[in-house]
Amino acid sequence: MQIPLLQINQLQTHFHIGKRVVKAVDGISISVNPGETMALVGESGSGKSVTAMSIMRLLPEAITKTQGEILFEGRDMLKMSMEEIRDIRGKHISMIFQEPMTSLNPAYTIGEQISEAVRVHSNVDKKTAWNKAVEMLELVGIPAAVQRAKEYPHQMSGGMRQRVMIAISLVCNPRLLLADEPTTALDVTIQAQILDLIIKLAKEFNTALIMITHDLGVVAEIAQNMAVMYAGRIVEQGRVADVFANPHHPYTVGLMDSIPRLDGGKKQRLHTIEGVVPDLSALPMGCTFADRCEYAKEKCREEFPAVRVLANARQVACHYPLGGIES
Repeated sequence: MQIPLLQINQLQTHFHIGKRVVKAVDGISISVNPGETMALVGESGSGKSVTAMSIMRLLPEAITKTQGEILFEGRDMLKMSMEEIRDIRGKHISMIFQEPMTSLNPAYTIGEQISEAVRVHSNVDKKTAWNKAVEMLELVGIPAAVQRAKEYPHQMSGGMRQRVMIAISLVCNPRLLLADEPTTALDVTIQAQILDLIIKLAKEFNTALIMITHDLGVVAEIAQNMAVMYAGRIVEQGRVADVFANPHHPYTVGLMDSIPRLDGGKKQRLHTIEGVVPDLSALPMGCTFADRCEYAKEKCREEFPAVRVLANARQVACHYPLGGIES
């Protein structure tokens, strides 16, 4: 049996803001195997980005309480010192953020920022690190890499800056890459190029990938497994092919039905999920999706559904799963 590269067990990340406790992540469990691509799916406010930031230990500790386990190669990252975490960040686990202009330092050249990542985690001189930076720029498809390495972030387009972020994230050949909606700020044509590049390089480096997205088209194209998040909890997870073929949770079904169809036929109004994600500081007693669910019954509003483990490693947190399940 394959040992997971990353195993998250009952992770809770709560923000204490004044008298409010915002349960951004509230007891999720996922695992990612070496070289595998997992998609973390859900609408804005579902807790996807907070999950990634929790893994990287980038959240402000003064207002954040994190519990559970984040096991990376068998070691619990929540029990590590910040010195140990800094050694892992960039070297073993890297992250690509949504907007590169907030991640790149405007005061340093592109080459300096990539080579710094090399020097922090490798015992090499400046020239070797700089040459590695140029090599990575060429690898991510940036033309005239020698000249571009001397330029600043503001001198590049959005697509080029995101390629630089990919170069920084992969320059130390990490075991795990977290990509948090890495194409959100880009136009559609560039989005496809960046996604193709991430997948291509992840395969070349044999890097496991967690792709955070709300785009189910991306999920279908690149991921082997997926987890659907809603209001800080995972409501369904399993192999992508299985979930797409037979979704069990009403929220997953709603997401699937919200995709525009391009196969012709009778014109129909695009399906929407009524309502909004509940206030994470005042979650309802029962199922968090009950107020938006057309199938909800009294039990759904009174009792939170336990996670049911089904055939083919499928999991669903629903009292009344849809689609003819087999346990």
